[in-house]
Amino acid sequence: TGEHIGKIDIHHNILFKDFFECISKHAQTYVNLLGIKSELFDYYVNKTWLSIIDEPGEHMVFHNHSNSDISFIYYLEVPENPDCISFKNVHKPNQLFMGMMDDSRPIEKTFFRERNNLNYNSFFIPPKPGLLVMWPGHLLHGTIQNPYTDELQTGRRNGIAGDISLV
Repeated sequence: TGEHIGKIDIHHNILFKDFFECISKHAQTYVNLLGIKSELFDYYVNKTWLSIIDEPGEHMVFHNHSNSDISFIYYLEVPENPDCISFKNVHKPNQLFMGMMDDSRPIEKTFFRERNNLNYNSFFIPPKPGLLVMWPGHLLHGTIQNPYTDELQTGRRNGIAGDISLV
């Protein structure tokens, strides 16, 4: 990622002023969608970087951005069969006993009759150019191979990623 190769703080570049104002407006819409009084906050983009993955089979390890309230990625370029951004809910609020809701196995080797909103502890989103994804900064996320295809990603995936603080 650009954070490690010096491609950071893009939000300070005047050429991206309108882009980051738009990102802030989307963050306000996201907070409003959560049923929170979004107008009580100012939205500050406090860290940005280029996220570029161009090696087949290379994945972003699961991590969080505990220093932010909202994290985001805006996909600029996406290859065929792109790896997906994946999120993990480590809390598993509906798990009745330890291990019951592990979803890292094929469904036929789990307790599930079907997967639904109440029993998933992870989910993923296949990226496409122009897609903006926002999530709570504390949520674990990374990338995984696209489960909709057996083919590996063979091109470059890049985007502008960042963190937002609510003040």
